[in-house]
Amino acid sequence: MRRPRRLRSAGRRFPGTVAGGPQVTLLLQTGRENMQSQLQITLQDVPHSAALDERIREKVSKLEKMFPRLTACRVFISVPHHHQPHRRLFTVRLNIAVPGSEVVITRDNHEDVYVLLRDAFVAARRELESVVRRHDRDGVAHAERLA
Repeated sequence: MRRPRRLRSAGRRFPGTVAGGPQVTLLLQTGRENMQSQLQITLQDVPHSAALDERIREKVSKLEKMFPRLTACRVFISVPHHHQPHRRLFTVRLNIAVPGSEVVITRDNHEDVYVLLRDAFVAARRELESVVRRHDRDGVAHAERLA
């Protein structure tokens, strides 16, 4: 008796999948009223976890307290397909939009997704601080030229 053929998605995209596995996207509005930012969490080949979701929201709300002019934050977590059967290495990418620029942070190749999230948000905070300094410096220089 022949076994049934397995469907393969190599090269094809089916609804709800991304060339290799299921993708979950959550669009969330932040709870603060004066905030205009939108949070989008995308998990590719990573099972949805309430703890992971809560940690991401916590990190984003902390960033929003420090930088209230954030307009959007996209968090992309994936497990790239490597042919190593015993190790799952995660990749975390943050796209943070502020008026006038966008900050993109990527951290990858670690077995603990929470460590990658921590490192990515620390790097994002540093990068946003430099963006704010750059905007303040350019604003002061522009005001001096007008005077």
